[in-house]
Amino acid sequence: MGGPAQNLDDALSVLQIGAIEKKHDYDDYYVNTMPSRVSENGNDVIEMMYFSISRAKDPCRILYSGHMGSGKSTELFRLRTKLAENNFFVCYANIEGKLDFTTLTHTDLLIFILETLLEYARANELDVDDRKLTGIKDYLRSEHEKIRASSGLTQSELEASLEAKTPKLLSAVLSIVGNLRASMQIQSDYREVWRENMKPDINTYIGMINDVLADVKDAAAKKGKADAYPIILLDSLEKIDEEPAMTLFRAHSQDLARLYANMVISFPIGLTYMSDFNQIENYYADIQTLPMIKLRTWNQNERVYENENEPPENLPGCQVLKKMILKRVDDSLMDEGVLSLIVLKTGGFIRDLLYAVYYATLNALAGGRGRIEMRDAKVALTKMRSDISKRFDKEGFERLKIIIGGEKVYHSDAPLMKLLQCGAALEYNGTRWVDAHPLVVEWMEENGMI
Repeated sequence: MGGPAQNLDDALSVLQIGAIEKKHDYDDYYVNTMPSRVSENGNDVIEMMYFSISRAKDPCRILYSGHMGSGKSTELFRLRTKLAENNFFVCYANIEGKLDFTTLTHTDLLIFILETLLEYARANELDVDDRKLTGIKDYLRSEHEKIRASSGLTQSELEASLEAKTPKLLSAVLSIVGNLRASMQIQSDYREVWRENMKPDINTYIGMINDVLADVKDAAAKKGKADAYPIILLDSLEKIDEEPAMTLFRAHSQDLARLYANMVISFPIGLTYMSDFNQIENYYADIQTLPMIKLRTWNQNERVYENENEPPENLPGCQVLKKMILKRVDDSLMDEGVLSLIVLKTGGFIRDLLYAVYYATLNALAGGRGRIEMRDAKVALTKMRSDISKRFDKEGFERLKIIIGGEKVYHSDAPLMKLLQCGAALEYNGTRWVDAHPLVVEWMEENGMI
């Protein structure tokens, strides 16, 4: 687009861009928020992951987490961009829309990784040995036929694709794997039978992926890429349901660790709070968490906010969030004070910030106005406040009172976990402290709860 929106119609469009996953969006809208996330002596999470991978002699695997809406996918795109600019072969794999978040298993994930690698090999014209491709094709075709014969399932779209003739072997195999993954996604009977059949053959699937990885590594090096293990960035795994997440990471991290690739794997932050998390982290070289953006810093010893007398809108966190919005929406489209109010009331939570400005824009357009007025901002914030207040119970109220009362040190108790997951409480870095969402504080004050 080139520059911030100059009218509300265009603003509405660019505000719908959440996570940045395209180069032109990155160039137009990205703002480095890291200085406002990390502690005084902390380092950039993305820089640390970059050095872990770029300096690794053996495959390096990293778990990458953060709260929903904190900007994880955008920062992962920054890592992807930096690696590509430094000549590494990077394979980005976003599971959203490709796998079932409610029932995902390690076998589903392996099929998806194989499909993604084949897609990248084709797109980058990287040769994979015909014998290996033929072996994958014949094996998957045989397994498909076994399932049909043993289960009595009717002919599916997968079978048609198996018999389709395509000009290149790689395209043919990719078609088979893609249709297999799609059939597993939409046909529950087929999915369950396939999963059961894969369990005893897991070594075969890992071997197929490693065969492709080895050829991709060599082919990429011949084309001038760094002579390093391929890098797989697995995005959106933090969104899968709790039960499949625990099974995947507790029981099958060892399977992912057998792949000959550097990997950054998005990870549900809730699992890091488990007492037995050490059983998972043993399989990974590093664990990195993307902190929220701080508007203020909590001094636990004195139980006060640092810079207490400084107007919050002048502090670095507030300034960087304003910059994020002003890269998308020209400041002439907002009345004075509108953006400061929205930033302060959303507490450094990027998802809420974007949504509040979006809804205020929508309200202004619906009211026939050409700019966002204070009344539009208040309507947006009132809606958001109402939405958040519905997400927690009486136990949550009591835990929030403790936080608001000054006990902001992080403790992994069940009520706090629920508050963090629903966005009613926000976790920050440094001494690892939490605070109530500003809109929740406002709502509790208005209702006489504090």
